[in-house]
Amino acid sequence: MKLLAATLTAALVVALPAPASAAPPGFDPLTGLGRRATAVATTATAAAGWESLGGTAISQPAVTSDSTGRLDVFVIGADNALWHKSRSAGRWSNWESLGGRLTSAPAAVSSAPGRIDVVARGAANDVLHLSYADGAWSSWESLAGPVIAAPGISSRGPGRLDVFAVGTNREIHWKSFDTTWSGWTSLGGYANSLPSATSWGPDRIDVVVAGTDEEVYQKSFTGGAWSARWTSRGGALASAPALTSTGEGRLDILAAGHDANLWRKSLRGTWSGWSSVDARLNSAPAATTSPAGVEVMAIGNDDAVWHRVLPVS
Repeated sequence: MKLLAATLTAALVVALPAPASAAPPGFDPLTGLGRRATAVATTATAAAGWESLGGTAISQPAVTSDSTGRLDVFVIGADNALWHKSRSAGRWSNWESLGGRLTSAPAAVSSAPGRIDVVARGAANDVLHLSYADGAWSSWESLAGPVIAAPGISSRGPGRLDVFAVGTNREIHWKSFDTTWSGWTSLGGYANSLPSATSWGPDRIDVVVAGTDEEVYQKSFTGGAWSARWTSRGGALASAPALTSTGEGRLDILAAGHDANLWRKSLRGTWSGWSSVDARLNSAPAATTSPAGVEVMAIGNDDAVWHRVLPVS
């Protein structure tokens, strides 16, 4: 990411493996859309302990969880509509269509049990918002634009939302909801991927994107203000990053490397290095935290959604 007046330090640059014989994920890092020209059997993913959730996706997935352990997974189907599958009490539902005519991958967050908010880019290049509450889905509403990438979303608590989008100038823009929607505010930067965001408390937000140098960059909101600069967390990644929090002061960044494996970097007081989780991904991952651990979703080489739980560590 080429940041205004940014200075990178060598200590923050941690290289992942150079491109291997395997092709990197085939999904666009900005829109999160893509698909293999020819579906092939997924063997490496299954061997690595992943489970298939089926479906045929043309976008990287989104996933969210609540305090009860419920999981909700979203993808864009071949009809450009939003598709949804959930797990409650250990049982997966069938896939259902939630409609829409979308032009990016979705992002989702659950701010309380029984509440889900989903955002994606619409046909007019605006950010569209859909919510689930009181047992029913709303209609789509526009949060304006224009944007050139899939948006990200996080929540600092019940009734509060933070949405992130990449503008036509490649800067990251932020819009929040607390009773009413704010306007869009630029957070600067120069994004080469869609953003991913998470919150571990009412006064903390973290957002990450990939830069043009394939490194991950992070910006944080705390004490009522955003950090002055985007900070490099290193890497040499082939996909947009996913971000989740496993508790106060704890973050996990996940992304696909050029070897098509899943890579992970964790904050536990200090940042770890990047470590590999063997897999064969065909998209950027999505991640959320549940009582079981870090729940990871990605598209496999068969265009289906695959799921794995990683230990919190």
